[in-house]
Amino acid sequence: MPSISVVQQYAIPPDQPGGTRHFEFAKVLEKLGWTTQILASDFSHHEKRFFRREARDRRRTLTTNEQGVSFVYFWIPEYENNGLRRMVSMMWFSLRVFLRILTKPDDVIYASSPHIFCCASSWLAAKIRRRPFVFEVRDLWPEHFAAVSAGSENGLQYKVMGRIANLLYSNSDLVVIFSRSSIDTVLKRGGSRDRVFLLDGVTTEGLPVRIPSPEPPLRPQMVYMGTIGGMYGIQMVLEACLILRNEGLTNFDITFIGDGPEKVRLQEFVHDNDLSNVAFRDPIPKSDVAETLVTFDVGLLLFLPSEHFSYGISPQKLFDYMSVNLPVVSNVQGDLAKVVRDADAGVVSSSATPAALAEAIGDIVDSTKYSPSRFQGGRRYLDEHANRTELTRQISERLLELAK
Repeated sequence: MPSISVVQQYAIPPDQPGGTRHFEFAKVLEKLGWTTQILASDFSHHEKRFFRREARDRRRTLTTNEQGVSFVYFWIPEYENNGLRRMVSMMWFSLRVFLRILTKPDDVIYASSPHIFCCASSWLAAKIRRRPFVFEVRDLWPEHFAAVSAGSENGLQYKVMGRIANLLYSNSDLVVIFSRSSIDTVLKRGGSRDRVFLLDGVTTEGLPVRIPSPEPPLRPQMVYMGTIGGMYGIQMVLEACLILRNEGLTNFDITFIGDGPEKVRLQEFVHDNDLSNVAFRDPIPKSDVAETLVTFDVGLLLFLPSEHFSYGISPQKLFDYMSVNLPVVSNVQGDLAKVVRDADAGVVSSSATPAALAEAIGDIVDSTKYSPSRFQGGRRYLDEHANRTELTRQISERLLELAK
């Protein structure tokens, strides 16, 4: 029975808030005959707390069975923001992963960014132990780092990350991406087309499907579910709400479900500007996401204006919305906009500005007013073009070839 180590510091089980992409990946691989283990940390990046270890566990490495998937949780130094302590935690995790793979290597080593440092340490350990290495690129690095931190492409951090990325793209046995338009960057940085695999979408099996009411909603209910952080453009949607209020359009509500560094400031903005149709809720476990989404009328997909966000990301929340047939309003241009339009899954603003976003919100409020069954193509599109269960079966064949 082949074995695989999946390395991702922020991987979580379904009872925690956040994305469970790697848990779902491992579940499918287990059904296909693999023995899997996920190397992660039980320090929640979203809630800034340990969610598995008690005080008595201190710095022990914990191995738990999470609904049939083995998780190996390493202790890391705690952190509150994206400062020095978070960098220390990344390096500590990378070292622990290196030592683990060096002493207990599986048949295949599969490491995922972010962050890129644990991928580098995993690659080095795999090379020493002569195991095949797979580099999974959730967001393109260092391009993503520059986009979210306003860092310069001439800066030292960008250059160091760029060299690491080039090494991994050039020397990995397989590079896994989540956005078709990312392939140009991978090839430019040394990757080979025949060693790139596109693994996007979601597993839709067992998920509920939103059934629109036959009567138009009096007040369409919109939801944003995810991290309340600066890169996600939430300030922009609040400014769009102000624009719509000035135009007399307030017959909709928006709920933000999640946590993050911008949450308190944005709550104060809502209070100061008397945006009574905007509310914030605490994050929920991933296992409750689908059942929660079907209670809303529209899902919001937001990012700050950036060329990188038009081609270098694959946000899980878009696929979460589409998987339950929740119509989408998005301000993201490029590849993701094409997905929304091709799927007939919602409305994309003409540009990533508050005014354009306000217009898009107004359009979808109007469409739900007259035709609540509009934009119901998301689930069908995923099943036909981005069914992750089927894609995981395909990548399993590639992994088996590497493990021989």
